[in-house]
Formats: sequence, C-alpha cells, structure tokens
Amino acid sequence: MQIAGLGWATTIKASGLERFWHIEERTKTLLNKIILLDHDLPDEIRPRFFGGFSFWDQVDGQRWQGFPAAWFGLPHYQIIQLEGQSWLTVNVFAHQEEAEELARHESQHIEDWNQLGSERPCDDDTGFVSPTVDFEADMEKYQWDAIINGALSHMQTGHLDKVVLARTAHLIGTSSPDFANVMQYLTANYPDCTKFLIEPERSRVFFGATPETLIDVSAGSFTTAALAGSNNRGATPAEDADLGAALLASAKDRHEHQLVVDMMLDKLTPITSQLTVANTPSLRRLKNIQHLETPMNGILSHGTTAIALLERLHPTPALGGIPRQSALAYIREVEPFERGWYAAPVGWVDAAGDGVFAVAIRSGLNCSVDTYLFAGAGIVSDSEPEKEWGETDLKFKPLLDALGVELDD
Repeated sequence: MQIAGLGWATTIKASGLERFWHIEERTKTLLNKIILLDHDLPDEIRPRFFGGFSFWDQVDGQRWQGFPAAWFGLPHYQIIQLEGQSWLTVNVFAHQEEAEELARHESQHIEDWNQLGSERPCDDDTGFVSPTVDFEADMEKYQWDAIINGALSHMQTGHLDKVVLARTAHLIGTSSPDFANVMQYLTANYPDCTKFLIEPERSRVFFGATPETLIDVSAGSFTTAALAGSNNRGATPAEDADLGAALLASAKDRHEHQLVVDMMLDKLTPITSQLTVANTPSLRRLKNIQHLETPMNGILSHGTTAIALLERLHPTPALGGIPRQSALAYIREVEPFERGWYAAPVGWVDAAGDGVFAVAIRSGLNCSVDTYLFAGAGIVSDSEPEKEWGETDLKFKPLLDALGVELDD
C-alpha cells in the first residue's frame, strides 16, 4: 500500500506526558464524526490521521520548529494505491446540510489530479538540484569516542546494559532538495523499507526510509519485531553469506538483540491474550546493511489500540537502552543535538483505533537549504567506538545517496 496526502483538513498537536492519550482521544472523536458520502468505500481507503511523535515528551530548539511532541493531520486530499487501484478521498469540514454541496464543489477539482503525473514527471536524478553541498558535523570523531567510552564505563559499574547513541550530518545546499526525486530513489532502492515524508509546515520536511515497523494493528491483531545488531553487506554472494553468518554468530550483536527482545516481551505480555515470538533471530537484509530481526505477533487484550500500544513500547531498547531511565538520562546528558522526531513513531491511525507506525530511523529533517541526517548505534559492553562510528556512516548512506551527496572520508 502507498499513501499520499495533500493539504490539511485539520491538524491536532499535543505535548507532555499525556500526549499519546490526547492524540488518541482527539483523532477518535474527529474520525467518528465523519459523514461518509459513499458508504461502500473499502475500509482501507477511509479517512485516517497521519503524523508522529517526538522521541522525548517535549521538543526544544528552533531546528524542529513545526514538529511538536505529537502532531497529526487529516489530509484534505488522501490518495491510496492498493492492489493495482488508486483511490482519492477528499476530506472537508462541513455541517451535515452542507456536505453534498461541498462534494459537488470538490468534484470539480478531481480532474486536476489526472494532470499531476504529466505536469513534471520524476526523472532518475537524486534530490539536490545543485551539486554544491557543504557539510558540517554536530559531533567530531573524538567527541564520539568520548561519549562511547563514557557509556562503556557506566556499563562496567553496572549502571547501564545498553544505550543507543546517535550522530547527525548537516548538509547545506544552495537550494532545497527535490523530494519527488528523493522519494522515488528510496522507493526504487529500498523496497523493503517504509518510506515516509511529513510536512506540517511549508519547507519543514521530515523524511526517511526505515527498516523498522514498530507496530501494525488491525482488528485486535498486531505484528511487531525486534531489530538490533548490524553488519555490512558483502560485495559478492559468498562474502554476503559470510557476513550474515558472522552477524548471527556474534556474541556482542546477539546480546544487544536479546536485550530488545526481552524488554518488548515484558511490555507486550500483560496486554496480549496471545503472543507468538520466533525462537531465534533471522537476518533482515537491506541494500547496504543487514540486521538481526525477531518477528512477533499476537492478539491484543480487548480495547488496546494502536496508540495505546505505541505508548507502552516507545522507546524500545533499540532506540533508547536498558535500563530505560538510566539510558535516557545518559542520552540527554551527552548528545549535542535535539532528537526531535528522530527514532520516534511515525504513521497513521483510523477511526477503529487501528494503525501502522514505523520508527523514524535512517531519517532526515529539511529546513529549506539545510538538511540534517540522523543515524544511531546500539552500545553494549563490548562495543568499540571505531566500529560504531562506521556503523553510523553506513546508516547515513541511504539518504546521502537519495540526495545525491558524496562526503569525503
């Protein structure tokens, strides 16, 4: 399924410790008031809210202006491609007696959508119109080494088991990226990832291609997965198989992965009537990196919605660490930038409380000519700063390639 929206019929936002609850209540109230002019619409194409949450319960700083701690919008135009068909849903606010007249008015604009594909087709180029791009680092290599070594010291004293630390790459262009081309590139080259782009305000764009679907909730059933532990892809099938086997056999990566699995089971067990978990991790192979993955699925206890499940899981140890509060405190102390929506849930929710949310990793924030890319690494007791730096370089690559940027080593 591919989904796009243009314009906002209405938006809602929240912050603080109760942001998940506020978003759930407001989306449910508004969606249940919708008047459907076509009652034969498939459930999959009915109106839904799109948006996301921040990593922390508050967002500070100018960089993330337009992205509060929770933000969701009901698109004015919602387009869904499903099983070879494309559906356009038009959402407007109206009193009931105005609905049919507004529907006639909106139908006059439907033909405009037929022109979208022919006005300016995407080409094969990547995102920056100009090849001139400067680079600034929020963190130098010696600073990275210092915060990794600091985390390792905390692990030696028993204060931390795992912490996920991130870096940013700041790209300065002479023009804004062409996001039609960026998303086309990501779709073609990362078909197994969830591609997302959210623009709450003009020229404030959060985008990415994430391998991690945090939750998929439908009619009381859910799927999720633990994703942690990484290695390179090989240049040949034989080398690739060897690297995959090494990842599966790596005590460090298996330990990091099991910490995530255990925490997710601890959070899921009390709210599920049935829970199935793979006995051992498998390989999740992407274009330039491979991960350990343990799929999970089950049936939620009565009344548990997608957003309620999100609140329980976020942030998983794949994004924060263990113990949760100690890891989050260390991240707050040492990371020299605001995470904003990085490593937080983005997705959609419908009137039934169902929804799909991915974790916004392998992501970037664009503010006109400034683009900030984010990448993180899970640190455990036998992590090495040099290797973790290299892992984050690998995780920058999808968006650097999509933007047509090559950085010097």
